[in-house]
Amino acid sequence: MRRERLCVLLVISLCLLFLASITVGPSQGHDRPCNEPIPADYLDVIEPLPNPQFETQPAMVTLGDSGEFSYVHHPADGDKAYLEMIWTHSAGTELEWNPEPESELPSCLDFIYTTQMFPWEFEMLPKGVLIEMEWAVDLQGDFNNTEDGELMFEVFVWLIDSSDNWKRVYRTQSHQPRNWATTRIDLSYFDVMAGWGGMIEDDYGVQEDPIDSLTLAIGLAPSAEFYSYEGAQPWMNYTGSVSARFASLSVQCFVLLEGEDPMHYDAMFNNTLRIASSNVVPPEAEYPHDYVGVPFYDMAMLPDNSIVTAGRCSSFMPPYSYIYSVVAKWDAGLNRQWTKIWSNRTNCRGVATDGSNIYAACTDFGHSETSDLMLTKMDLSGNTIWEVYWDSGGDDTDPKAAIAANGTIYVAVGGFDTRWEFQGKLLAFDQNGVLQWNRTYVGGYPSDIEITSDGRLYVVDFGWLNEWLSPDDFVERGICSAIALGEEDTLLTVERGAQGLGIAKRDEAYEVEWQTYYRYNITDEIMSILECKALDFGPDGEVYAIVEAYRIVGRWLLVELGPDGELRSNRTISDDHWPYATSGYKVVLEVGSNGLAYVGLDRFEPDLLSTGVYAFQVGQYIPPAPDLLTLMVVGGGIIGVVIVIGVYRLRKRV
Repeated sequence: MRRERLCVLLVISLCLLFLASITVGPSQGHDRPCNEPIPADYLDVIEPLPNPQFETQPAMVTLGDSGEFSYVHHPADGDKAYLEMIWTHSAGTELEWNPEPESELPSCLDFIYTTQMFPWEFEMLPKGVLIEMEWAVDLQGDFNNTEDGELMFEVFVWLIDSSDNWKRVYRTQSHQPRNWATTRIDLSYFDVMAGWGGMIEDDYGVQEDPIDSLTLAIGLAPSAEFYSYEGAQPWMNYTGSVSARFASLSVQCFVLLEGEDPMHYDAMFNNTLRIASSNVVPPEAEYPHDYVGVPFYDMAMLPDNSIVTAGRCSSFMPPYSYIYSVVAKWDAGLNRQWTKIWSNRTNCRGVATDGSNIYAACTDFGHSETSDLMLTKMDLSGNTIWEVYWDSGGDDTDPKAAIAANGTIYVAVGGFDTRWEFQGKLLAFDQNGVLQWNRTYVGGYPSDIEITSDGRLYVVDFGWLNEWLSPDDFVERGICSAIALGEEDTLLTVERGAQGLGIAKRDEAYEVEWQTYYRYNITDEIMSILECKALDFGPDGEVYAIVEAYRIVGRWLLVELGPDGELRSNRTISDDHWPYATSGYKVVLEVGSNGLAYVGLDRFEPDLLSTGVYAFQVGQYIPPAPDLLTLMVVGGGIIGVVIVIGVYRLRKRV
């Protein structure tokens, strides 16, 4: 009896093992409510200026010997307080001009400015800085009566550190407001580093600036045009005055507090494109090392939810710097199945599949005197079937490919013509790689291409969408940064506007079925700057977008909309990239029928930049069917145990 129980337990264990081989639990993550601000316990907003409304007289500095600059502080008297800087010029009065026109100071060294100093108590850079000033100008005399009077002066905003280094963060020369208006200045990463970097200790506990304080300055100065403009010298002829009035000056510093991003969403699977150095590095290399993928430029999905990626791999370690193009195939669990590598003469930017073959659209720098299109057809194992070249005569770059239902291969190519002017090209090849036709159009940097069931082509080039009805007829559809094609030839488009990212679903006639505006709010009043990098439909009509937020916070976001455009979820999938500007890399997205969204993007690692491919759970996960070997092992084990039990019972009866 004991043996029977042991055998039954063994059968149960094998069955559980079989079930475990075909099921995977859900991934863990967080979902930030759509269009709501970042939680206050994660983001701190510091407003450090001591006198933002100019309620008291601020510190003033006047430079130069002209005696033409003055100021008046107007206290609040039933209205707003404001500071008035005045420049009154008499024709022929000499001014001192800056011999270094590229310096941070004005072109004229006779100028006036006001300062406000504030401390910085954080041992970190702010993630973003927003400066706002409410101001207006009043012009009199020749400055008001002359058509180009507004060009004769400038208003500046500077950061001055405690080492007396000046960094100009704003200047204006024309279209100054005559009535009160607010100007918003988003500081770049370089502005933030120039102002705050000297207050942050390095790895050895040393900081450049003597004290942890920074000064914000705004000033009024004559412009370079006042010295010389269209063959004349306005300073010799102008008589009049310029009054610059400032009612408020505020600084908001955004600091991310310590701790994990509460909105981070983990991938179910992930892998890194990392190629062993022995595969590609010449044996004479002094420092053998691994190559890492830099960007993924394109991704295509096969019916079994496996994916194919096109990108590049590179080494950054001296004295060698090699860049190779790579097409790789990954199974649905992101296990790399094979990798095809081209030499550093090639640049693979596009990949497409018809389900039976894979097509890589690359450019080659060694086939002629310029870079040429190189189109390669491979089987699903990565074996080359054919490879063809096409030379426009100019420089051909950044190709993208799409496959029609009849097998025609369409390729959009960017680059330059023979006069080195931007030019887009659209080509059609048959299944044997024979060119059928080619056309040129205004463009030069294609980023997306889709083909409808009736053969119409959508091409995004330099952020502009064209719809090709035939080789000789196309319609300009307008501004668009990414597209995706769904069932019944419905099309997703996206454009950036004042309300946020406008994601629209359009029917086959390009009529809007719905449009949703997505925002990523930093606070109730401040939105991040967004760029949609990729779009795709889900299996049930959902819409997924990879969005980069790069104002104040630097994050890759996975946004989900329902079939009718309603915002469903908003997830941070990576916050490791440079947060002050777009990376410029093409982030790629494919949504499978297995409940996973596959994303290729770049991430920082210590001393290396690697390309990662990630699978995020966006629906009910459907694992792949177990392979034949697993079925044979588990099934055979169960059958074997049943036979043992049967034999044991027969012997017992006997």
